[in-house]
Amino acid sequence: MLKAAERNALEAGAENLKFAVGSFHDLAGDHQFWPTGRHPDVIMQSYALHHLPRDEKRAAIDSMVRALSPGRGFVVLGDLMFFDDPAGLEAEYAAAGYDPQNDRPETAAVLATMLEDSGCVVQTHPVHPLAGIVLGERRKPGA
Repeated sequence: MLKAAERNALEAGAENLKFAVGSFHDLAGDHQFWPTGRHPDVIMQSYALHHLPRDEKRAAIDSMVRALSPGRGFVVLGDLMFFDDPAGLEAEYAAAGYDPQNDRPETAAVLATMLEDSGCVVQTHPVHPLAGIVLGERRKPGA
């Protein structure tokens, strides 16, 4: 998957991206995803958090926010999430990639609260009845 992502990025002319294997927990630690003393402006995750239990989601989100540039940065969560009660949406499960036997999606409000608790200003954007984007903006203190 990383080789395909790198190839697609190069073909699109995006030369300032780096792809690496690691854990959410590695982001704010000593793992070198970016040069020493530098921090990313944006961290994105796509369809990963819904596999984690709630406490691990909270730890992963906190790690992403702590890894951001101290001045200003964004965490983008694109994932399975509920905006309304999923009852009655069974016909949409396959389109969203939702397996209720194995997946643990949260409501968009819960994910937003996790980002807010980590110091972000948050926006939520439904993309599908069972999926969406939650954007957390970390602002410089006092901004």
